[in-house]
Amino acid sequence: MRTRDYSLKLNVLADRAAEKVGGSGGGHAAAAKIPKGTFRKFLDELNRQMR
Repeated sequence: MRTRDYSLKLNVLADRAAEKVGGSGGGHAAAAKIPKGTFRKFLDELNRQMR
């Protein structure tokens, strides 16, 4: 994921969103591993956190 808003820490947001759907994430690359079938819920949670 990329953003031009440098105040957002995408690695932290990805980790939190992944945990909400039963996955894990984070790291320098802002990656997430989520269970199959939870992608939409993951995106919704990620968008909620960025507001």
